[in-house]
Amino acid sequence: MTGNPAAGRPVAPSMAKRAGRVALLLAFAAVAAGCGSGSPSGPLGPTGRADLVATLTARAEGPVATLAAGGATQDGVRGSNCWSSGAGSTACIDVTADVLVPKDYLEAKRGSVLEVAGDMQTVTGRLGTVGTRSGQPDLNVVRELQFSFRTASLDVPPGDYTLELDGTWQQGDSPFYFGVRIR
Repeated sequence: MTGNPAAGRPVAPSMAKRAGRVALLLAFAAVAAGCGSGSPSGPLGPTGRADLVATLTARAEGPVATLAAGGATQDGVRGSNCWSSGAGSTACIDVTADVLVPKDYLEAKRGSVLEVAGDMQTVTGRLGTVGTRSGQPDLNVVRELQFSFRTASLDVPPGDYTLELDGTWQQGDSPFYFGVRIR
């Protein structure tokens, strides 16, 4: 039996099975494509394919972050944030704009891949140079980082940059700042 189901003609059983399998495979592919879209369900570690790896992790007293490149690491400087503890209390801290000015720099090549790992729900990022506005340090954004599968390219001209990563957790959110020297 052959025919066109849209025209009301019967379809051979083997064709119907094949069409069902194709539909199932397409549905599975659509679900798989949605995975890794930046909203993980649990902690993720680095994949090992990146030149730099930033790890953002929640702690009871607040989140922490580190950036690793090669064998070197740098602790992130936490910016102004609010963080809820398990007892239902929330503590907020305000920091000065000096957190934008890196004290150290990790070196990376132009076009290096940055990967974010950790237990945050979402992350956004910006790469910029530090200028001043009203006598205070200010981040002049050179590139908004678009994370695809938790990675982004640092394709900017050589120079010294401040990397800002903003992580979000159930307990709150926080920006972190790192120094990156692109060569």
